[in-house]
Parts: sequence; C-alpha cells; structure tokens
Amino acid sequence: MPLVHDSSDEKELKKELTTKLSVLSREQEERLAQQRAERLGLPYVSLVTFPIDADILEAVPKADAAKAGAVLFYRHGKDMRLGVINPTLPATKELVQELTKRYGARPQLYVISTRSLAASLARYRRAREAEVLPEQELRVADEMLSEYRQTIKRLSELGQRITSLPPTEVLNAIVTGAVEMDASDIHVEPKEKEA
Repeated sequence: MPLVHDSSDEKELKKELTTKLSVLSREQEERLAQQRAERLGLPYVSLVTFPIDADILEAVPKADAAKAGAVLFYRHGKDMRLGVINPTLPATKELVQELTKRYGARPQLYVISTRSLAASLARYRRAREAEVLPEQELRVADEMLSEYRQTIKRLSELGQRITSLPPTEVLNAIVTGAVEMDASDIHVEPKEKEA
C-alpha cells in the first residue's frame, strides 16, 4: 500500500522543525556567550528581554555602540554596566576609556551575545525618529498656504473648512492651518457633531 503524503501535514512539520531549530540556535548562541564570559573571567548577561532605560542606552551613540559591539545597559551614579561581545576589540577599549573619562569611573564589563547586541540596538528611539527620509517628510505647498490664508482667518473657520473637505485633504488642511498659526504641535480630538 503506497504512502500518501498530506502536503498540509508536511508544511506544518517543516514549520515546527524550523521553529525548533531557530530556538536551538538562539540557545546555542547564548551558551557560547556564557562560555566566552567564563574564559574571560567576566559575568554574562542576556539583554534580549532585559529592561534598559533609553536615556542610559543612548548615552552611547548607536553607531559607536554597533562599532564597539557594546551597549551601556545600566548606570546609577558611578556604577555602570557595559554589555560587550568582545572586550579586546580596539573600538570596545576606546568606548570603555571614553565612558571612564566622561563619568569618572570604569564601567563593569558583561559579556553579551550578538542577539543581545541586536536587540539592544533595536531599542534606540532617537535614531529611528531622526532617520526620516526626504520623501517621508510632509511638505505644504506655497500655493496651498496662500489659499488657506485667504479662506481661513480663525480656528473655527478651519474646523468648518475641514468638515467640507474630502477625507484625503483633511490632513493637508490641518497641517496648513497649524503652519499658518505657528503651532508647535497638533492635537486631534474627535467629537460627534463638530470639528
């Protein structure tokens, strides 16, 4: 009797196997980092889920952290902890010297895995916010500004104008109105019967 393979069972088995291999790979990477820490006589820490204060993390610019393979994950006064992949790298040594000079104390080194480094680098918030590409910027055309200058004299007029616009132009109207009013920020509060 011939064996019949169900393709859905086969796909599920492949997916399960891939997941297990991925977990084993992550576990192996952490074990290797632990062994490296033991050889170097340093403590090991996993920063994958470790809570790191963003201000402390960002005390070291992201590019410098990536170059050094190191992240500042704790600082309270002169007590600093720096997660490093390899403490012997010249860039890591330079970072340690720079932190020692800046804070007046040498950071305690902890060995981390490349997964911990990647997870920590992904937490940099200011770098993500600052990386706005020119095509992602919102621009208000001069002719739109002049049109709104003529038609909208007060905030209440802006609200009335918005209710008469197609949905695709509402955001332009709000931003243009904010620019004209020299607003520092925009707050949108929904109301049931008025803008």
